[in-house]
Amino acid sequence: MRKVLSLFLSIIFLASCGSGEESFEPKVLSDCDRTYYETTRTAKDNKSTVTWTMSSDKYFSNCSPGNKGVWSSACPYYQKCVSEVKYLDSGKSDNEFVELDFERTAKFIKSKLLASGKTTERKEKCRGNRCWMTTPNITEACGAVSSTYSGEVVGNSIFENIPEFSYEKSHELGQKAVKGYGECLCILHNALNIQDDYSIGYCIGERYIECDKKAFCGREIKR
Repeated sequence: MRKVLSLFLSIIFLASCGSGEESFEPKVLSDCDRTYYETTRTAKDNKSTVTWTMSSDKYFSNCSPGNKGVWSSACPYYQKCVSEVKYLDSGKSDNEFVELDFERTAKFIKSKLLASGKTTERKEKCRGNRCWMTTPNITEACGAVSSTYSGEVVGNSIFENIPEFSYEKSHELGQKAVKGYGECLCILHNALNIQDDYSIGYCIGERYIECDKKAFCGREIKR
């Protein structure tokens, strides 16, 4: 099975980069960050060669089952590549090879990229003499809300960006957080017991309350 997969990846790599290149045999996760070959048909039913790139930082959003589109053409090839890397990493025999689905690929990527002991932390952000507190990876996780109605996509964004949450917990929170950006911020902050300063609203538990007239109104609310 492993020999067949290596041959398959070699063919993809050679087709993408030309016959003069060496065969593609990924050994570490970063080896899978590349352009993959894909052939599709245009609207006029003419064959055309199209290449798509995929990498660990694009995978969670572009390959999420709830976010499929033309940009996801490289996802199955990327998953096969990561499957090979995980297999080599495990040191198992050929008959124990397992081709990974989205969830197992996502879990393997996070296990490799997440620094040991890393946690979500607030940071001070300043503009001139005005400073406030923010949590960058919560903001990043909730960024997915603006481009999707899928709780699954938001859950995958949470899993990618929040070190403390398991895949299952991320998806549980994602189903609630997809309601809105402010709601997402409050849900994640509540789950992590972290408070930030918001420019246009504030949180009471998981509830997001918009400011009525002025910015940073939450600073005057006892929370």
